[in-house]
Amino acid sequence: MSDKLFMDRVCCKSHPDARMIDDYASGNLVCSQCGLVVGDRLVDPGSEWRNFGDGVDNSRVGKAEDMFHDGSDLSTMIGPTPLGSNGTKYLKSTTSPKERAFKAACKDIENVADRAHLPPSVIETAIEIYKEVTDKKTFAGSRKDALGICCLYIACRQRQIPQSLEEICGTSQSTRKQVAKCYKEVMKYCKLPDTMAQVREKDFVDRYGSAFGLDKEAIKVGKHLAEAATKSDLFPSSGPDLIGAAAVVVVKAMSGEKAITFQEIVQMNTGITKHAITDAYKKMLIGLETKKDEFLPKDFKPKVRVGRLPKAAELA
Repeated sequence: MSDKLFMDRVCCKSHPDARMIDDYASGNLVCSQCGLVVGDRLVDPGSEWRNFGDGVDNSRVGKAEDMFHDGSDLSTMIGPTPLGSNGTKYLKSTTSPKERAFKAACKDIENVADRAHLPPSVIETAIEIYKEVTDKKTFAGSRKDALGICCLYIACRQRQIPQSLEEICGTSQSTRKQVAKCYKEVMKYCKLPDTMAQVREKDFVDRYGSAFGLDKEAIKVGKHLAEAATKSDLFPSSGPDLIGAAAVVVVKAMSGEKAITFQEIVQMNTGITKHAITDAYKKMLIGLETKKDEFLPKDFKPKVRVGRLPKAAELA
């Protein structure tokens, strides 16, 4: 392929004054005299437009390509309606019930993700998983509603976004039990590995710590505290989100700044209850009193000593 930049335009090396022809079929720029391909044209996957050489305005041809629908929006039908002018109303919707249900599910996933402040990459992954599993198995009723939430939760895990199942369920109409049941089925039919990136307590320390203004050093201490608490026997059945939240409350209190109240944790809509964070904070204090050397880094010097940390009742 040979081309040359001449007077700010692409032209043929042998015929610089020749007119260039757009070959729409191949997407190439071709010399009108010798047929040499002098440039590649990028194909726009968005809205397609046709240009007419006689000065007529651009005409829209089809809507943007939908990455989740196989072969959709790629065909054009020209001709009279089979049922005449009175049959137009019957042709308004050419989508199948399955496609309409899929679009509705996508909308639900987007709405829940928006309320949970999840990035677009998670939404795309969730929709891809939803399409894959619904192509293999039919879900109906409440299970169908919970499926979208389940796919969103799996997408968070794949993208390593710290989001608990309770938190996602809290922004939807589905219960944790319904989503958990769908989770097992999705893992089975999509054959997703159980070794997907696990969201750890330190991921929640990052998230909650940033939300409450902890600096890098404080977050580092919080991660150490959360990991040590997880390895101990104080939190046998607590989730990583709860342990991470309790660690952030403790580290914030140790900094000497205004302490985080349990109500502030609840108001973050994380799915953590006031009773749960209160109990976790009490366990953290027990761990700090009995296993201080394990729970805190050796070089860490808190402004507020362990024995002077606020009691749970003071943060209620």
